Amino acid sequence: MQLKLSLALILAVSAPVFGTTINNSLPACVKASLADYATNFGTPDGGACTIGSLTYSQFFFRELKVTSVSALTFNILASDLLIDPVSLTNSFNIVPVDTSDFNRTITVAERYLITYNVDPPPIIAGDELSLDPPVGSIYATKWGCTDSNFSPQLSTTETILQNVGGRAGYTASTFKCGSTPQTDPYILKTDGDPLTPPTTIASITFPQSAAIINVRLVLDFEPGTITGFDAIQSPISTTIPEPATNVMIAAGLLGFGLFSRSRFRR
Repeated sequence: MQLKLSLALILAVSAPVFGTTINNSLPACVKASLADYATNFGTPDGGACTIGSLTYSQFFFRELKVTSVSALTFNILASDLLIDPVSLTNSFNIVPVDTSDFNRTITVAERYLITYNVDPPPIIAGDELSLDPPVGSIYATKWGCTDSNFSPQLSTTETILQNVGGRAGYTASTFKCGSTPQTDPYILKTDGDPLTPPTTIASITFPQSAAIINVRLVLDFEPGTITGFDAIQSPISTTIPEPATNVMIAAGLLGFGLFSRSRFRR
C-alpha cells in the first residue's frame, strides 16, 4: 500500500469577474519531486505553477524535532515525495518514490512539515482533509491562513511545535495569522489510528471566501507499525451562485442544447 496524500480546496462558484481568468503566463504544474518544487517554486519571488483553476507556490519541506532534545531521523526527504497534480480537483496528490518509506515500524517519533501557498482564481470557500484507510499511528494536521501570512515567521515553526505538549496539543492558536491584529488560522486534524480521536475526516467552510491561502501541513509518525497512508479531499460547492451567474450558466448550457447537473531530513 502506498502513501497518497490528495490536497484539494473547496471552490466558491460565485467568484468575482477578476477571479475567473486563469493566469496563462504561468506553467502548468507537472509530476515531480517535492524537492524539485521547493527548488523551482520555493520562494516568494520564485515563480508558481497552476493546477486547474488554482495557482501554487512557495513549496517548502523540512523534518522537525518532536521535542527540544529529540534527534532528527532523516527517514524521509523532499526527494522521497512526488507532487502529482490532479486538475479535476485543482489540487495535487503526494505519493512516495519508494513505498517502503511508509511501510515500516516506527521506533522513534518523526515529524515532517510541508508548506505551500494557494492563490486563486477562483476564490476558495473551504478546505477538507481525510485519512483513508486508517493504517497506523499517522497523524496529519493542517493549518491555513486565509488572505494573510503566518506570523511568526517559518524559522520559529520547529520551536513552536516542539513546545506545545506534543501532537495532542495542536490547536488553531498554535500559530497566528497576520500582524496587527493577529488571528487564529483554521486547523484540520485527522488521525490514521481508528481507536483514537480525532476522526479520519475533517473539513471547514470559511465564513468568507478566500483569495489567498497559506498552508502548513504537519505529518506526525508515532511509534508503531504503519502500512500506508491515504489522505483524500473532495471539493464541493459551498456558495450559491449570484443571479447573474446563474443566467450566464443557463445561457451557455442552452447554447449546447443540454442542461446537466454535476456534482485535495531537511
